[in-house]
This record gives sequence, structure tokens and C-alpha cells, in this order.
Amino acid sequence: DKETSLMHASSQGDARLTELLLDAGCHVNFVNEHGDTALLLAARNGHTDCLSLLVERNGNPSHANHQEETALMHSSKYGQLECVQLLLGLSNGDELIRQKNKSGATSIHLAADNGQEHVVLFLCKRVPLDVFLMRANSGKSCLHYAA
Repeated sequence: DKETSLMHASSQGDARLTELLLDAGCHVNFVNEHGDTALLLAARNGHTDCLSLLVERNGNPSHANHQEETALMHSSKYGQLECVQLLLGLSNGDELIRQKNKSGATSIHLAADNGQEHVVLFLCKRVPLDVFLMRANSGKSCLHYAA
């Protein structure tokens, strides 16, 4: 896998090195062959400090990889609640919660399908009704996955 130093540092949770690399001019939104960015990798692995730094330095939380999955989707899917909370607290959090991947799944679909009950419970308090009713390409809503 082609990975930059910034991607490696943020995916491993090294906030100090992430900050040094950003200060040195590393491209915050560089995309690897999977379409992932440092921000997406930090969110997937639950590294809130790195995620926060990347957002502060203009990392794009709306970016979707080749599977059309965003940082919010990955943090939901892998049970990274603090990252979910940080991302939803951004000014475009309502937009992020409505994004769908290639399978038509939203963040709450992915959390429910992967047994991330704590994330599902948090999202239930934040997700508008229309998102609950959205159906993935399979025809299932997030409520089907949670059942």
C-alpha cells in the first residue's frame, strides 16, 4: 500500500508526529490507491487527537474513498465513538450523516450492521427521522440491521 508519512502517523495515533508533518507542509488531503486520506485512517482507528488536528488543518471530513465511505462511516463501522462525536460536531455534521456508500448504507447502517451498539445508541439521538427511513441498496433500513 502506498502510504504517506502523515497517513502512517495519523493511522497509528501519533499526534505529535502528525502535527510536525503538517507543520512541515505535508498535504493533508493526499489520497492513497484506496482513496483513503490521513483523516479517514485516523477516524477508522479511533485516534481523536490526530483527527482533530487534521480537521483543524483543513482535512476534508466529507471526502469519500473508492467505496464511497467517509471518515464518519469508518468511525461508526469500527465503533470509534469519540471520532463519531467529533465529526458530527462539525458544521457539516448533518450533511455527513446523510452520505451513503456504494452499497447505499449510511453511517448508522454500518454501525448497526457491525454490532456497534454504543455508536448506534449515540446516533439514534442525532439522526433525523428521514435518515432512519433511508434504505441501502439491499432495501434494508438501519432498523433492519439493528434488529
